[in-house]
Amino acid sequence: MKSYKFLLAGLHGLERSGKKDIILDFSNTKKAMPSAMIGLISQLSPEISYLFVAPEDKKLASIFKKNCWEFHILRQPFDDIPKSVSGSTSLIHVMSSKQVHLAVDQVLRTILTAVPGVGRPQLQALEWSLNEVVDNVFNHGGSRNGAYLEATIFKKKRVVEFVVGDSGKGIPESMKRIGIHNAPEALSQSIKEGVTSNKGYNKGNGLFGTSQIAMKSKGHFLMDSGYARLFYNRMNNSVSSSSEKIPFSGTLVHWSVGLDDPDLLKNALVFEGKSHEIYFDFIDKTFDHDEDHYTIFVRDRIGDISTRAGGERFRNLVENLAAAADDGGGVIISFADISVISSSFADEVFAKLAEKRGEEWLRRRVLVQRANDVIQGIISREIASRLRQTN
Repeated sequence: MKSYKFLLAGLHGLERSGKKDIILDFSNTKKAMPSAMIGLISQLSPEISYLFVAPEDKKLASIFKKNCWEFHILRQPFDDIPKSVSGSTSLIHVMSSKQVHLAVDQVLRTILTAVPGVGRPQLQALEWSLNEVVDNVFNHGGSRNGAYLEATIFKKKRVVEFVVGDSGKGIPESMKRIGIHNAPEALSQSIKEGVTSNKGYNKGNGLFGTSQIAMKSKGHFLMDSGYARLFYNRMNNSVSSSSEKIPFSGTLVHWSVGLDDPDLLKNALVFEGKSHEIYFDFIDKTFDHDEDHYTIFVRDRIGDISTRAGGERFRNLVENLAAAADDGGGVIISFADISVISSSFADEVFAKLAEKRGEEWLRRRVLVQRANDVIQGIISREIASRLRQTN
């Protein structure tokens, strides 16, 4: 993680020398972590043209493409960049405060379809922290490159890791407004409740709440900003901040969140002694719903209905929305405008849910609407076939 700072130092030296074309040669690179890559990409000057040499290692070169690091280094048009890849979101470039919710929604959508059993409180905690950290970039201003955001999902560990980087004035510089002139102390103060450099705009709980969400879920938390670094050591549950010889011109926040604690939201987001409550969230905003059911329109996820991988994503979404519904409620799957689905999709979604949860749960919690006779026949056949194999 620290090695990327030496690369930044070299880049800044070339920029100061007036170079307008810089080659970033990764041909001999053997390993690249999201935190280091976002730290690098967020610092690239908009006034310089960068050339890119891909890693010779084919697996690593593929990661550079899938995570969109290569695209962002070359500044290719956004429409040419894949929006997400399995197991993670590709690197997202947020250029204005109006785009913050779009970026956060993209990440949450990926999480809902990638990991089964994500409780609503955990998802709300993720949504809150992402909004706070990315929005901070624009609230405190000065970032010449906006914000860069990437999420990596570790399905087996049930952990989500986030990195947000910017090229703004940085926390130490901002905290000078309230009389804090020591860089490590500025980072330490920034994760305390109610501490902010802009009292007129916010309550100063964004980094405090985010660090608490990471720590309470047994995740990790790290910040680089200016000439300082803050690190949470979960082995001894302590936070330390230190001076850095090579500065980060902006702020890099790197944190992870475990997904298994149903009480994460109420235990982590405690302000002035009271647990923070969220009354309207990503799920309410994104999915049509009545008092008891959330509706998924298959036509909105047309890419999922022809493959097993798509079926797995769809099944995870169904399970998570069913869990988010009030007791006794569930999910409506609408096949409006859909004429046929693949057998593999029906098996992955409906047959595996029947196998895992039971036919009674499937009938009670998952309602199929506007499916023609062909689709109904495929679903029924795949459920019967899988249950015969397991009995």
